[in-house]
Order: sequence, then C-alpha cells, then structure tokens
Amino acid sequence: MSRRKAEGFDDSPTVVSLERALIILDLLSTLPGGMGPTEISHRLGYSPGTVQKILNTLIMRGIVTQTASEGYRLGIGALRLANQILSQLDMVSLIHPFLEALAAETGESTALAMNDGVNAIYVDKVPGKHDIRLDVPLSVARPLTTTAVGKVILAHESSDLFDQVSAAYHLDTQHVAALRAEIEQVRSTGYALDLREYDPLVIGAAAPILDHEGKLVAALSVGGPAERLVARSLELAEKAKEIANHASAELGFRP
Repeated sequence: MSRRKAEGFDDSPTVVSLERALIILDLLSTLPGGMGPTEISHRLGYSPGTVQKILNTLIMRGIVTQTASEGYRLGIGALRLANQILSQLDMVSLIHPFLEALAAETGESTALAMNDGVNAIYVDKVPGKHDIRLDVPLSVARPLTTTAVGKVILAHESSDLFDQVSAAYHLDTQHVAALRAEIEQVRSTGYALDLREYDPLVIGAAAPILDHEGKLVAALSVGGPAERLVARSLELAEKAKEIANHASAELGFRP
C-alpha cells in the first residue's frame, strides 16, 4: 500500500485536480501582478495542459481572472470567498461571550455549530467546569440527523436540505417520517435534544441563533455525560434557548 493511501489520501483524479487547483491558487496569492500559465507550469511541475484546464475552471467561477498581459491573478470570486470566511470568523467572535455565559450558567460544555453541506461542524467551544465533560472536536463533520445542533439546522434551513440529508444518509421512509416530525417539534419549542442518539454516553441540547432577517446563523449547544444530565435535559434546552435568544437579539433579530 502506498504511503498516501495508508495515511488516508484519496488519489482519485477529481481529488488530485482539486489539490493542484489549491496549490495554484496559493501560488497566485503571492503574486498580485499575476503569472502566465507557462511559468506556473515550470514552477509547479504540472503539464501546461493541466494548468490551463485548471485555470479555465477557476476563471468560470470568477476565482481567477486573466490580466492584459495574458497572465492570471486572483479574481473577485476569491475576494468574495475571503469576505465570507472573515464574516464567519467575526460572527464566531461576536457569539463567543454567549457560549461562555451558557457554560457558566449550566456548568457544562458549550459549542457553536454551523451548516456544512449535509453535516454540521463545530466552529467554537467553551469547556465545562467538571473533570468529566464533553469536548467536541472543531471543524469535524457531525450528522444533521442525530445531533441537537444538526436538528436545529434542519429546522431552520430550506426543505431542500432535508431532502438532501435524507438521500445522503439513505434514510428509510419510517426514519424520514420520524425525523420530519421531530424537526417540526424543534420549530415549535425553539430547541432540539440529542438524547444519547449520536453518542450513547452523551446528552445535548441546542437552540438557533438568528440574524436580523430571521435567518439561521448558527446553533448554540450545551451537553455532557448522560449519567449526569439525564434528568436535566429540558433544563439545559431551555437555558440554551434563552442564551441563544439573547445572541439573536444582539444580531438584530426581532420576533
């Protein structure tokens, strides 16, 4: 077995092309004046044809643009992506005090999750005060179907996402019906619960943070060992909802 495969790398053509595209973008980011495809080919060791195909795809997306001297540089699309990333980072910083407040009031670990396709990813967290506590990994995908944050996301995103998730996770008819009913309940109560669904040792609760337009920004969660929290799940859910509402108000949301 090759080292790349042993370490979990995917050598499929699509993934290799993506890796090369990212390397080209990284190179162009260091050259504000741009660079021609021949020089890119020489510097990176890719064939001219491969470089040109990648550049053509990036141009179609607006991520790269062609200069008057027939060179290539980063385009407006790259700036748009950068602004979105900066906006998310600013949002995380703005919401962080509410994670701290929820952790202080409950004594349990809190986290902030955002939608990432058919999954959720945690982007920030605050540890609880107990020696035995929940520690969620940041930037690692978690399912929308069994986590409290995932259910919050499903409840506040379009119905298209629900259909995509159902297909991606190969949910059967019975599971789809049960999940749809639970999502309706999340909309009604304003919070979601994970009662040992994702991890049999963990209980969690989450509530939505909404912006001034009423759109979902993120899901605020609190959780910990099921043995300690089995009798406190609704208490945690109500507290998560209360703090999330304060965060939403900070972002300009008005019911």
